[in-house]
Amino acid sequence: LNPIEDGFWTPKYKHIKENHVTDLTMNSKICLANFTHSLTKESFLSKSKEILIYQMNKRKNYDKIKYVNHILNLIISNFENDYKAASLFVIYITFATKGFKNYVSRHRKDCIQYLLSPSAILFIFSDVSLVNTINIWKGFNLEFHNIKTGYEILVSIGFRFSFVDEHENADRFVFSYKKYVKHCLKKFFWTEGASHDIINS
Repeated sequence: LNPIEDGFWTPKYKHIKENHVTDLTMNSKICLANFTHSLTKESFLSKSKEILIYQMNKRKNYDKIKYVNHILNLIISNFENDYKAASLFVIYITFATKGFKNYVSRHRKDCIQYLLSPSAILFIFSDVSLVNTINIWKGFNLEFHNIKTGYEILVSIGFRFSFVDEHENADRFVFSYKKYVKHCLKKFFWTEGASHDIINS
C-alpha cells in the first residue's frame, strides 16, 4: 500500500481546497534544492525534541514530555538509524497524534495496533503501536531529496490517513497540517546561510 502511488488523490472535495498558499511556495529555491549533507543523529535528536516538546506543550500534554527521549530512541532504533526517513515519520506522527495525546508507556490490550487511520486519535497507543506503524511506513519505501518532495509525500500521507472531508473546518485542518509540515521540514533540512544542506544518509 503506497500512499503516493495508489491514485487516491482527487480534487473532488466538498470542504477541502485542492491548493493552499503553502503549496504555491514549494517552488522556491530553498524547497527545490537537493540536499548536500547528511542529517546526523545529534541534529535529528535536537530538532525532533524541539518539535515533540512544542506540540506536547501546545496540546497541554505536559505529562508526556518525560517520554520524549524514550520515544525518539525507539524511532531511531526501528528506522535503523536512517535519520532522514525517521524525520518524515516524526513530523507526521506528532501532528496525527496531537502531540502524543493518548500515548501510554505500557502496552494494554485496548491499545490501537497502528496509527495510520483518521480514527487513530480516538484510541490509546503504546510503543507496540508505534513499532507496528513504523513497519508499515517503511514498506512505503519513501524517497525524497529536497524539501518539496518531502512536503508532497507528507501531504499525500495526510490525505490518505488523516483528513476527513466531512466538516466545514476540514480545510482549516488541512491548511494547518501543511503549514506545520513546511515548518518542520525547514527545521530539519535548512540552515541559515545554506539553502541545501542535507543529502540521503
